[in-house]
Amino acid sequence: MRQDIIAKLDSEERNWLYKAIGRMVMADKKVESTEQRILFWALAGLAGSSDMTAIKKAMSSAYFMSPFKPLVGLPAVRAWDIFSEVVLTASTDSEFSPEEKKLLRQIIECLGFVNGKHELMAWAEQMAAAFGKEIELKSRLDELTGHQVNAHAPVHIEGDALKSDAEPVVNPEAPIA
Repeated sequence: MRQDIIAKLDSEERNWLYKAIGRMVMADKKVESTEQRILFWALAGLAGSSDMTAIKKAMSSAYFMSPFKPLVGLPAVRAWDIFSEVVLTASTDSEFSPEEKKLLRQIIECLGFVNGKHELMAWAEQMAAAFGKEIELKSRLDELTGHQVNAHAPVHIEGDALKSDAEPVVNPEAPIA
């Protein structure tokens, strides 16, 4: 997450972003290892706390589960900032599920992008493809560098990642890579 961009958003816009990121990560019903930290960060931001009880409550809240509503009076540059953050987050697993695409189209509408919807979706797809290429190249570091490198492949976590007994440490102020 780009903290400099997020810091420019007011609290309503930030909460909207946290909701969008949380919903996007969970849209395909699986949370990739690359998405876990981002999901907890977004939910902690929405909850205003890194306490697991507060995070679970925020995730099951009416606000989180309700359809997206347009942000009235949102300047175009901040709409772009929110959209690009959602796309960067959604791209980390290198592809968009049909559920993620549907949600991304709703987000585009609510952010006021009335023209160029297909162009925005194409850009999002290109970002996902670029992340996919990065993962593929990283998996070949031994071959590319000619020596042994400890590269880790992404790991799928199926189901509800929040039903863990372990309490993750979440700092909503910490930057997300």
